[in-house]
Amino acid sequence: MIKRLEGKGRDLGIKHCSNSASTIKFPNHSLDMVRCGIALYGYPPVQTDEPFLPVMEVKARVIAIRKVLPGDGVSYGHTYKVEQPRVFASIGIGYADGYQRLFSNQDFFVFKQ
Repeated sequence: MIKRLEGKGRDLGIKHCSNSASTIKFPNHSLDMVRCGIALYGYPPVQTDEPFLPVMEVKARVIAIRKVLPGDGVSYGHTYKVEQPRVFASIGIGYADGYQRLFSNQDFFVFKQ
């Protein structure tokens, strides 16, 4: 189709059809550019022997530490109920920073001093 349209004098501009998965599986089908999304975060979406490393990391500071008692709710809407006494840290990052709400009660953090 591209050859036919360009043969008729149509300027199609930059052409691309490869996301992260097809860039890895079909490197010869990249056309002019590729759209590597999840692969840039260090997670190849298909099996590969190539090493992948993230191109960035997200950091945020602990802004508060609180003791929480059994029965207390944590987070917006109190979606997590504490079953035993615990200590929680509030981290200065949220939805306005691009942290998606679907991560609620599904995420983990690596704390570094």
